Amino acid sequence: MSVNWSYVGPDHGQTIYPKNSSEFQRLYTGNTGNLVYYYATRCCIAFSNRKFGFGAKPEIINKIGNGLVFSLANQLGSHTDLGKRGMRLEQLDVPVVGLGLGAQIKEQTEDLSFIPQGTIDWIRDLTDRSIGSAPNLTVRGDYTYSILEKLGLADKALPIGCQTNFINPNPNLGRTIIDRFNSTGMEKISIAAGSPYNKDFAKLEGSLLNLATNNKGRYIVQHPMDLINVTINYSKEDFKHSFERILPFYQKLGFSEEELVESIENKFRVFVDPTQWMLEHQYSDIVIGTRIHGVQSALQAGVPAICLYIDSRTKELCEKMKIPHANARNYPQGINQGNINQIINDWNFEDYDISRVKLARQFREFLKLNNINPSTSLASLAKAS
Repeated sequence: MSVNWSYVGPDHGQTIYPKNSSEFQRLYTGNTGNLVYYYATRCCIAFSNRKFGFGAKPEIINKIGNGLVFSLANQLGSHTDLGKRGMRLEQLDVPVVGLGLGAQIKEQTEDLSFIPQGTIDWIRDLTDRSIGSAPNLTVRGDYTYSILEKLGLADKALPIGCQTNFINPNPNLGRTIIDRFNSTGMEKISIAAGSPYNKDFAKLEGSLLNLATNNKGRYIVQHPMDLINVTINYSKEDFKHSFERILPFYQKLGFSEEELVESIENKFRVFVDPTQWMLEHQYSDIVIGTRIHGVQSALQAGVPAICLYIDSRTKELCEKMKIPHANARNYPQGINQGNINQIINDWNFEDYDISRVKLARQFREFLKLNNINPSTSLASLAKAS
């Protein structure tokens, strides 16, 4: 069965300038980290030229006849009901593939009541729309896979982590990363910035901003919109409103108003182009933070990086992909350069390289079984010995 496949998601080649904060949030989903995994999907698959947005009408899709590839996310959770928000899959006459589904909950549990029934039904609809009997859904890790097992859908799912793991075709990426760390040290420490509103990790976030401030680093924000607003500074009104919201939180962490303004002007950055984001990482000696895709964008650029996981979602991704990581709760008073050095020294880069090629091969075979052509880049990584 020959099928042309279309990407579903934001079109990052679009020529729309987000003229204000609301339009920015609409175009870039309010968390720029999402752009990295959408970008990764397009790096891994040789798509047709036809793309669809999330709001595309099923009758138009059916008329064109292309299969659909969804870049999914942490949508197995109480925060999202795909039955209400997802595309009406039951109205489609074309095959469907989903990539990167993950569970989001503070702590892993055997009780699945945190997942809305609408989401479960939507996932069943997706798995019913495969070309054949092969899996047509990849999931982010073993915990998410165990949920699919309990739902009776294990035979339709493949746990391979996130497609961001395969952006860079270098099969020895781990070796490249560790060699760079050993040769450059930590003169420039940049941060995949978290949220000042998360009370559980507030002191940790303060220590991360201090590391960037004191070590020639960048503080790269993804979410929430208040951080994005003060970084972009669309208008005096936007800046003032968001600055007044974040200031008390940073003051509790020891930053004066003047210090926060100086950090925003000199350290804060935001990116909507994943390629430019990855190029920016070349400035840094190491990137660290609680944002998994901010960390992945650095690793895939060959730059040392550490994810400090804060929940089951980021934990299972870190473990499945074997990237440098640590539990953020191990650093309730903050993290320092000694801690960072220890995490990198404990990382097994050889296991990372072996696992990454193995997962790339599984992903390539998954695509082929769904009659999807892998990109040249993914095929090259999967062929590595």
